[in-house]
Amino acid sequence: MFGKRAQAAMEYLMNYWWAILLAIIVGGALWKMGLFKLGGTLAGQASKVEAQTGAIAIQDFKVDTSGNIAVFFTNNGNTRVKIVTPGNVTLNVTGEGACTDAICSPRDTTNNATILDPGEKATCTCSISMSTNPNPGDPYTLDVTVAYEDLDTGITHTVRKTLQGKYE
Repeated sequence: MFGKRAQAAMEYLMNYWWAILLAIIVGGALWKMGLFKLGGTLAGQASKVEAQTGAIAIQDFKVDTSGNIAVFFTNNGNTRVKIVTPGNVTLNVTGEGACTDAICSPRDTTNNATILDPGEKATCTCSISMSTNPNPGDPYTLDVTVAYEDLDTGITHTVRKTLQGKYE
């Protein structure tokens, strides 16, 4: 009699193994996207997910209480792109100020530009003078504008994103 119960339990698990596997895969994907990150806001996480679309994708960003800004990009397109810096990257913290002199790396010093192959990453940083003294954890809004040229077509595109986060 015990053998029939064990067989029934095993058959039950074998019939529903796919649902359990699917739940594990979805949970792992959500965890990898950072949706379970403690201390993050839902708006900040949604900003990161939204920013990952397009040829130039914003992978991550931060602003500290001293006004140091860092934005991490990836070339999601299938062609090489050129970001001319300074000038074609504007980082604006709402209510605090903007910088148009962001330094992006890696950099081609000959052309004063950052050239990204498909899948390659870059970091743009700059500093602004803070008019207030924010505390770590206070919310901010970061407006990012990046102009880049598709090197295959020669066409210039502009990406504008508004991101929300908390001062570090």
